[in-house]
Amino acid sequence: MNAQSVKVLDESPNFVVLQTQRRRFPGIVIQGDSLKNLVKQASEAKLALERGNTDESAAAIAELQVELFSRIQHYEEVLTRLAMELPYQQRFLT
Repeated sequence: MNAQSVKVLDESPNFVVLQTQRRRFPGIVIQGDSLKNLVKQASEAKLALERGNTDESAAAIAELQVELFSRIQHYEEVLTRLAMELPYQQRFLT
């Protein structure tokens, strides 16, 4: 185990924005149950595509996109509020 200081920039019910001393940009901690749900959504979308069910796969992909977008949006809001640079040029999802 590596002990180092961590700066908590924002704490929400579903994820935490933090920065370790060795990283230039902050990251997001996703709780294990939330991560499991994201993986489940991706798996469901993949299975629906493999079965050729485009309606089901589109719905599963849309649900996953909403979940991921909420996290990136929150991340951007936190960094903007703290006048911190984003690790990418612009929002890549709309």
